[in-house]
Amino acid sequence: MEVKVSVAVVAALALWLASGMVGGKASAPQETAPPAPSVQVSMVAPQDYRRIITLSGLTEAAAKAEIAAQTAGRVDKVMVERGDTVAKGAPLLQIDPADRTIRLRAAEAELTRTRKLWQAGRELAREGYMAAAVLAEREAAYEAAREQVAAAKLDLSYATVRAPFDGRVENRMVNVGDYVNVGAPVALMVDRSEILLVGYAAQSERDLLRQGVEVAGVLLDGARVNARLRAVATDADTATRTYRVEAVVESDDAKALATGMTATLHIPAEDESALKIPHDWLVLGDGGSLGVMLADAADGETTVRFHQVEVLNDSADGVWVAAWQQAPVRVVSRGQSALRDGGTVIATAEGGAP
Repeated sequence: MEVKVSVAVVAALALWLASGMVGGKASAPQETAPPAPSVQVSMVAPQDYRRIITLSGLTEAAAKAEIAAQTAGRVDKVMVERGDTVAKGAPLLQIDPADRTIRLRAAEAELTRTRKLWQAGRELAREGYMAAAVLAEREAAYEAAREQVAAAKLDLSYATVRAPFDGRVENRMVNVGDYVNVGAPVALMVDRSEILLVGYAAQSERDLLRQGVEVAGVLLDGARVNARLRAVATDADTATRTYRVEAVVESDDAKALATGMTATLHIPAEDESALKIPHDWLVLGDGGSLGVMLADAADGETTVRFHQVEVLNDSADGVWVAAWQQAPVRVVSRGQSALRDGGTVIATAEGGAP
């Protein structure tokens, strides 16, 4: 009897289970949403920040001149050597003046002759013994002779090539005995009284530069020189698409500088609004851009969003990024690495950024 009862119970249980599968739907397991992640949020207020534009450059003389011969002839004297320092107007070399001296004397003799003829003609014309037309011809000849004397004197002066300014002779291209034509280069001079720091800025950097600001120059050996920003080009270099930047070195520092030295220019831009945040607050966006996660509120359940930032300066104690609004912003400072744009979090406030 016990066996029969047991079999009956099992059969009944099987029928009941079968009726549940056939007559109704199987109960689906209930899925529960994972809890929103907990993060900490810090308030960060914009601050005044002065960006420093750093450019690689060289020292350069403010004035450089390739001196050319203004008359043709054979060089018969040289007065300077490469490296000599000369004053403005000092003779550099001389082209043989012999034939020029002869031409000047001939022109002066002709001037004397025509002047006497003109003066005598004036007396004769006053007494009515010379026609006005003849007197006019004598006056014209006298004026032409005066111009010939002036031209001969000028040509004779060109025979001595002189320094156009105080400076250093960087190169002398001719020697005694060389024949030079008009326009041929004979010497290269550099004015070392004013030395420039020259660099090239990208367009984004150029727009931040202002003439007159102080510039710190650092040479390869670590020596520092003081300068002032004098010029920022408006036309870009066609090859590099960068803009020439010139800073004038203060006279005391310029005396110790040679041209062509490598230098780094540190140029302060105008003050701007920026945020300073720790390095570990930064995250990468979907496209690889650098940014931060922002929270709409500092307490309770809230939505976060990714905001791309422009890094102004990266220092050991944090990163300066350009401010996109003047009001303080809520930045996720803990737990941000696992968040997605538009996600929901449980936000709690913590202290502000250092």
